[in-house]
Amino acid sequence: MVTETYNVPATYDMRGIYDMPSKIAKLSPGQWALDYDIPRSVFPYCGLLHTRHPVVLSRALKAGIPCVYEDHDEDHNNAFKKLPELVRAHQNLRVIVAITEAVRERLIKIGIPKDRTIVLDSGVNSQSLVRYKGEATQIRKSLLERGFDHIVVYSGGLQIERGIRHLLNAAVALPKSLFVLFGGNSGDQSLWRSAVVDCALPNVVVPGYVPQRHLLPFQQAADVLVMTREHDERAAITSPLKFFEYLAAGSPIVAASLPAVERYGNANLAAAFYNPANPETLPAILSAVMADFPWRPDGYAHNISLAHEFTWEQRQIALFRQLVS
Repeated sequence: MVTETYNVPATYDMRGIYDMPSKIAKLSPGQWALDYDIPRSVFPYCGLLHTRHPVVLSRALKAGIPCVYEDHDEDHNNAFKKLPELVRAHQNLRVIVAITEAVRERLIKIGIPKDRTIVLDSGVNSQSLVRYKGEATQIRKSLLERGFDHIVVYSGGLQIERGIRHLLNAAVALPKSLFVLFGGNSGDQSLWRSAVVDCALPNVVVPGYVPQRHLLPFQQAADVLVMTREHDERAAITSPLKFFEYLAAGSPIVAASLPAVERYGNANLAAAFYNPANPETLPAILSAVMADFPWRPDGYAHNISLAHEFTWEQRQIALFRQLVS
């Protein structure tokens, strides 16, 4: 199940969670009994704990376990007010990882010492670098036989803030391009499927979630991979993980110009950026990228080469170097 969902090698050492006692077994699906499961199933095996959950962090520090805490500016991160206190009280809290520079600035403002924080980009699954040339070619042939000239692929969350409306508007302007929107939960999928029907867009399909292994050939079959985002205050803390995943696919990219990805504007990539504050420019930019970077079965080498620098493994190496410096 884990290897299929997350596309990780079966050789990883993964430890399961024990059945819970009846008194806490009625938790909603997806909830953890932190005071029961984690101390029993995780803590005894930890030389170093890396967590994004403040409750797990607090328990581990009390147990004397060296920790790395990671902040993605999520609600449970922002609601945790005792982080500066833990930093002062526990030398075992070795470093705090911020997902973007904007998140690091917030941490410093709430009292975290600057020298206890670092910024690390998210790491992409190295399995994303595997080529599926035969499958991608067949997928591409099948989709283009429907009468389209190009394939535009989006994969990720389908929340409104992800800029999905930008894609639908672009689809109106580019009727000969097929837009395939992967991901999302059932509610968001229903929302956009209804919008596709209401807007009479025969060139947009919303297949829903597929495991990453099955998604990769579609990404490699695309004329362009698109990373949209609404123009709002949270754009500043958006991680470039999706951008790295797209780089690994080797297909040309059009991405919203966000602080976390703007630095790649001069990296000689098969890529272009659009201003999410002016999404009406997206169709023209998509067309230009598809013209300038025609589809290649082996992908664009510069994109793939850069993706090698942003795998999970490289991220952990960078973290360990920080811990021993």
